[in-house]
Amino acid sequence: MMASIKDNIGSTQIRLLHPQEALRAYMEGLPYADQLDGDMYKGLLRLNLANVYVWIGEPERALPYAQEAINIFRKIGRGTWEANAMMTMGNAYLRQQKFSSAWETLNLTLQKAQQSGEYRVYGRTLMNLGAAGLQLKKLESRALLEQGVAWYKEDNEIYPAIEREAVLQDGLRLLSQLSQQAGNQSQGEQYTKEYLETLGSDPNRYQTLRQSPCFAIYRARPVAGKTSSP
Repeated sequence: MMASIKDNIGSTQIRLLHPQEALRAYMEGLPYADQLDGDMYKGLLRLNLANVYVWIGEPERALPYAQEAINIFRKIGRGTWEANAMMTMGNAYLRQQKFSSAWETLNLTLQKAQQSGEYRVYGRTLMNLGAAGLQLKKLESRALLEQGVAWYKEDNEIYPAIEREAVLQDGLRLLSQLSQQAGNQSQGEQYTKEYLETLGSDPNRYQTLRQSPCFAIYRARPVAGKTSSP
């Protein structure tokens, strides 16, 4: 099936850090997917296109594909994929600095992820929702970030190790800053201590991690194929 082949080629190109080649493969797969009776690859290819556009900093091009993917997955009752597409749309709004739209979309994403048991999306959305809320001065922003950090701390299976480490580092640094700004010096110091513990024996671990090719691949996050859970 050419739609599946093109989807796999695109995801391989992302892992090779070739976003333009990935976009080309996904685009080439769309006509094949649109000829199929089933809708799964119609949604997956559009979701992957949206993810790549967010990754390369073209969120305005991501939004139509994300919306189409949401509609397709909602139509066929695939709640986990719908949650993924909703998160991508929320992330696109974040990249555009449309924080109110991001806040609204990511709140809906959190609900859908919870309903469908999409725990990868749930944790990521907690962090992104907290970030959007900070820009909007939402009172619940800090609590969302704390929940997100706790979620990643407790996980041993859902997220790749590099994602878990990177999210915890960024989350703990941000919570430390927020605590100190609020005048809670002791809590700020506790978050700083936890952050330093994530560095281990390498004081440059934060920078080294973010210069790793594996980190770039994590940021791209190609969506898996049809074998993933409904």
